[in-house]
Amino acid sequence: MHLRLISPGPYQDCVVWLEDRGTRIISSTGLPREITRPLFRWIWANRESIEARWLRFMSMKGWLGVRVEWDQLQLVCYRGEPPEFVRPLNVPVWTDRERRSP
Repeated sequence: MHLRLISPGPYQDCVVWLEDRGTRIISSTGLPREITRPLFRWIWANRESIEARWLRFMSMKGWLGVRVEWDQLQLVCYRGEPPEFVRPLNVPVWTDRERRSP
């Protein structure tokens, strides 16, 4: 996931990366340090909200799906698009016996 300016300006070609192969990071290309320091602090403070908004956007676009592979639920991101990737969902599974236990 990355952030990029879409309006013309001096930083139009700059990118702020928020993940690398599924690992949360914050790095940038082309931005000066006086911009990245406060920006990175803001991103860390608001990361959960940024990610939640991105998930809602992906859902509205139809880019999210869920698939069942044997005993595992998988979240499919960018479904049907070239960068498609899959993440396992950590969902607890109970047997009928465990559900009936007090």
